[in-house]
Amino acid sequence: MSLLALWVLLALVLPNAGPFLAEIINPVPDVGEIERKMAESTRGLNEQYRGQWRGGRGRMRGMSDEQRRELREEMQHAREKLQADINVASEKIIRDFERQLRRQMDTARNLTRISPVAAYVYANTDIGETGVRHEQQLINGLRAYQRQFSLYVDEKSGDGGGDFGGGTGPGRRILY
Repeated sequence: MSLLALWVLLALVLPNAGPFLAEIINPVPDVGEIERKMAESTRGLNEQYRGQWRGGRGRMRGMSDEQRRELREEMQHAREKLQADINVASEKIIRDFERQLRRQMDTARNLTRISPVAAYVYANTDIGETGVRHEQQLINGLRAYQRQFSLYVDEKSGDGGGDFGGGTGPGRRILY
């Protein structure tokens, strides 16, 4: 193999082929599959909740106002627990997806590191703290900001924030 062909292979082909090879070595499910998993886990939890409270209005007919209030509070606590369970299940699926994606990115990085051009790019992005290795810090910062903003909205609204902020309370899901 000539020197020029070797240079083209190391400088152009290998850095561009690394992600494709990493996808074959460490496949990651597509976003649609992740959404299906989340919908399935949510559906199962919702069915459990509905089964538990089916006929709740029929039970209220013979109750006093105090009993109705207690039943409504109990149902509200059950809904909050349901939402917390949904958040936990969704977060687990998302974390698993992120772990698989990081493994695939690490594989691609290790495969392409042989190339002097890729090694140069990785070194520069690491020095500037803007590369792939620093993405998780960005994601963690976004999550922390989201939680702080939700707490701020809850504090300012005075009633728990309802569905406004997208935080981690009842009726909310972590976005990142």
